[in-house]
Amino acid sequence: MVRYADGLYKGKSVEAGDLLGYVGNSGYGPEGTTGMFINHLHFQIGVMIDPRQPDYLWMNPQTPLKLVEDNVKVFEHISEIRTKSKDKKKKKNKSKKETESETKEGENDESGTTDKSSNTR
Repeated sequence: MVRYADGLYKGKSVEAGDLLGYVGNSGYGPEGTTGMFINHLHFQIGVMIDPRQPDYLWMNPQTPLKLVEDNVKVFEHISEIRTKSKDKKKKKNKSKKETESETKEGENDESGTTDKSSNTR
C-alpha cells in the first residue's frame, strides 16, 4: 500500500465501497525492490487475544471470512429445517385441537339428550 486514504484512521467505521488506501508495488522484497512487483494489496486482520499482552495474532482474512460464510449457510439450513418442523407441529396441533373439539361436541350432544322412556321402573 502506497498510502492510506485521506481521513482514514485506526478505529474508523467503514462501509463496503469506501476508499481505504492506494495499492502499491513494494511486494515482500528487500529494500530497493519497489516497482519490481505487480500492484497488489496485502491485507491482514490483527486480533488481540489477550488485552494484557498487546500482541496481535495476524491472519489472512480469507480463513475467518470463509468460516463465517460456511457457517451462515449451515445456520440458514438449520433455520429452514426448524421452520418446517414448527409448521408441521402447528398443523398437527391444529388438527389435534379440531379433533378434540369435534369429540367434545359429540359428547355434549350425546350427554345432552336423555331418553326418558328408558328410565321407567
